[in-house]
Amino acid sequence: MNMAGVIEKLLAADLVIWSFPLYYFNVPGILKTMIDRQLPMSRPFMSSRDDGYGSGSHDSRYKGKGGKHVLVFTCGFWSSEGNYDSVTSMFDHILGKGNFETIFCGQGELFCVSELSARTEKYLSVVKRAGSEYASSGILGTAE
Repeated sequence: MNMAGVIEKLLAADLVIWSFPLYYFNVPGILKTMIDRQLPMSRPFMSSRDDGYGSGSHDSRYKGKGGKHVLVFTCGFWSSEGNYDSVTSMFDHILGKGNFETIFCGQGELFCVSELSARTEKYLSVVKRAGSEYASSGILGTAE
């Protein structure tokens, strides 16, 4: 993986969409490796957090660069309660609490059931509409 190129693109992006399946209550291994390899984006010195989340941090080498972040992830569970906590906690530490949006997509296995396509297509149309709204306004509304 060419991390210099990846980091360059992350810093230049207006929007970074992290989309992945929840894997054993966290990100898949290959994504975790990519996240770990972003460590050079941080300074090597320890500092206190100024966002009240956690006790220590590494300041960014590129403060003020990079765009918004949205996490879109699915899993087989029917509820988001307690299932995504480790991922959101990790991104709270990396990006800062409140510096990203999340879209939890439970019951991902239902997309493979052809008999449910009427329902899943309706859901996907809401998701597409939300994506268009976010692209134009920068705000995620409440899905109806």
